[in-house]
Amino acid sequence: MKTVQLLLLLLLTASWNPFLVEVEEVKKGNAHLKAYEYKEAETKYKTAQEKRASSLRLKYNLGLVYMGLADWSSAEKSMIDATGSDDAEMRRMATYFSGIIRFHLGDIARDNKDPQKPGAHIPKAKLKYTEALANFKKVLEADPASDEARYNFELTLERLEELEQEKDRQQKKKEQKEKKREKEKKKDQKKKDKNKQNNKKNKKKNDPSKGKKDPKSKNQKNDPNKKDKKQQDPNKKDQKKSNEKKPDPKKQQSPQKRDPNKKNSQSKPQPKPSQQKKRETPQQRAARKALKDLKERQRQRLRELYQRQGAGRRTPIKDW
Repeated sequence: MKTVQLLLLLLLTASWNPFLVEVEEVKKGNAHLKAYEYKEAETKYKTAQEKRASSLRLKYNLGLVYMGLADWSSAEKSMIDATGSDDAEMRRMATYFSGIIRFHLGDIARDNKDPQKPGAHIPKAKLKYTEALANFKKVLEADPASDEARYNFELTLERLEELEQEKDRQQKKKEQKEKKREKEKKKDQKKKDKNKQNNKKNKKKNDPSKGKKDPKSKNQKNDPNKKDKKQQDPNKKDQKKSNEKKPDPKKQQSPQKRDPNKKNSQSKPQPKPSQQKKRETPQQRAARKALKDLKERQRQRLRELYQRQGAGRRTPIKDW
């Protein structure tokens, strides 16, 4: 709203001045423009343009008309052409109005949001705001005292900052959605795995082949020949036992020769590794002797204590 109000204010001020007054159609067009009759002004300017098509001043006037009609694309084209004028004042004004037009196009792109494509409007809006910022900067370089150009320059910077913040928010939302999708995928995969396991268990439980018995085993049970074989088996066992009890004559006739050396080696008990004495070092012998002396001195003290206290009490002698 601030931009629109500023634009209307500029339209009413002396800065909105058409530059052509020589041709009759241009005079009428200027009159319609000052009366806010934009359609009539457009018709008159286009008629004049047929006679003077290359006039940049006429393009500047048409740019003002298209701004009044809110035809921002046509206004941008006409006003950008007018910035190539040799006249310094007209070039400055055309540059300033180009900034106004592009700023307005940036607002339109920013507000034209597609809910199906969040953030898709940001690049176009950013482009128009950046172009507007460049136009206002040129005006300030030519006229540093221009308050309007400075105000619009700062306002455009704010719009660009807002776009960056919106871009960051959209990026965060996108990342959150992706994380949510990943979690849902993992949950779905776990459910699928559980269902597979349950299906396998149910198949095993409901397998009909497990409950059925083998018909061969039934036939074997009812086979009379098998019973006869079982009856014959005990007779075979008795024969085996009787054969085991009978001594083998060959073994009795040929007694084994015994090796005397082998017998002696077996009869001698071999010392176990733990029984073998280890050699003591001089330090170990000295320590063992000191321990023995200590025990002897302790016994001697206990005897003396016993003699002092009397023969009635008996102090147990401890083997330390």
